[in-house]
Amino acid sequence: MSEFGKITATAHEQFEPPPHAPLFNFDDWVFIQEPNTLPRVKSATASEVRYLWTVCDLYGSRFRGAIDCGANIGSMTYAMALLYDRIWALEPWPANFRALETNSVRFPASDIMLLEKAAGAENKLGTMYSSHKSRRDAHLEEAPKGKKGDAFTVDVVKLDTLIPLDTPIDLIKLDVEGTEIDVLRGAARIIDTYRPLIFAEFKLPDKPKGVGFMESIGYKQLGVSGHNYIFGEK
Repeated sequence: MSEFGKITATAHEQFEPPPHAPLFNFDDWVFIQEPNTLPRVKSATASEVRYLWTVCDLYGSRFRGAIDCGANIGSMTYAMALLYDRIWALEPWPANFRALETNSVRFPASDIMLLEKAAGAENKLGTMYSSHKSRRDAHLEEAPKGKKGDAFTVDVVKLDTLIPLDTPIDLIKLDVEGTEIDVLRGAARIIDTYRPLIFAEFKLPDKPKGVGFMESIGYKQLGVSGHNYIFGEK
């Protein structure tokens, strides 16, 4: 699927980046997980970020603008800032957003806008649920099944509304816990105009529907590592 031979892997840890890929170390970053999980989380984060950087470096033809939906604490935003001129990083969960703001001092000198918002199919106020205060994941409009989680109101925006008309976008990254298709529908103008690379996390049971949607809008799968897929124009 690529000249590297391992652009497709069952886990990020099995992926081997090219020799010119930067080294990523998040030892001094702010994370919100329990301390006993941090070594594993930091290692997995570095592997995931190396994969994102590599597929963008390999498949990207232009590096003008990028959107990070579900920016979390900013690790992926950091990798994108090494390649792209302008970045919009959206993270609606307050605990994650505070960590993102703190970690942003480590970002390279790029034009980066941090937004405490969620992306969706329409502009509205939505409800987001988290399964536990220390968890990284939160779900828009759907409470975690069988779990009592925190709920809060979040500003939901269409990417087509957020991004100015004359602003080229060459990458959209999605880690939005099951609302990927809604986000993409809210970015129809951007996708039709610029045909950006799309880096999306699809987990079961949403994966078949998500991959099918990408094919329906004229995209093909270029690679996969774990739950993360990279799509480009057919």
